[in-house]
Amino acid sequence: MPPTEIPAPAAAARATTCLAAAFLALALGGCSRPGTDAAGPPIPTTAGTGASSAVAPEALPASDAPASLASSPAGSDAALGGAPGASAGAAAASEGAGAAGGGVSQTGDAGFLAKASASGKFQLRAAEIAVQKATRPEVKAFAETLVRDHTVANAEIVTLASAHQATLPKGPDPSHQAALTGLDATTGPSFDKAWLEGIVIHQHQIDLQTYAIESVSGQAADLKDWAAKASSTLNHHLADAQKLAAAAPK
Repeated sequence: MPPTEIPAPAAAARATTCLAAAFLALALGGCSRPGTDAAGPPIPTTAGTGASSAVAPEALPASDAPASLASSPAGSDAALGGAPGASAGAAAASEGAGAAGGGVSQTGDAGFLAKASASGKFQLRAAEIAVQKATRPEVKAFAETLVRDHTVANAEIVTLASAHQATLPKGPDPSHQAALTGLDATTGPSFDKAWLEGIVIHQHQIDLQTYAIESVSGQAADLKDWAAKASSTLNHHLADAQKLAAAAPK
């Protein structure tokens, strides 16, 4: 029997419901779902990165990537400390953010650009909120780094889309907007947890899968190369977010 397609309004409503449940779970201390990953299939691992879910489709030294995409936050490893990992509340938080990551399907190069643009705008806005509301100084500094990196990356996506005559989404889809609304309503230490675990970690896992597909299966050589190089910074973001989440006061 063919799979039943879920109408777009119903999917958006379900995403909004998942988002509300995710942030509520975080506020209450979270719950774990052993052996599952709300993002979908297992994320490939990369040895030596220090991030269990970080992936790199090609072994690219940071110096080969564009200046805006090739470096992690200066001194971040020493400043963050702690071992990578996520707390028990990450599974519930990522379920809501996972719905937010699926608003644009990936079909060919144009689909990749549309999905990368949607995620980039979502991550940028979430980081801007975090700059204003994060309670730990190191989390605020990390948010500022993400604002810089995603601002430049989003501009590069626009340039690539123009060169390939691809149409980009003009605004957030309903699930992204629901995630941002829930994040903006969260305060105190719960905010840091919700942003790091529910949005940054989970969305970067989704993005790394998206970029890995393009770097291997894309049609345009420049897009494949950009996706592979951009993965370097996405991996750095993911590893640093995991360290910050693991180092949160208990």
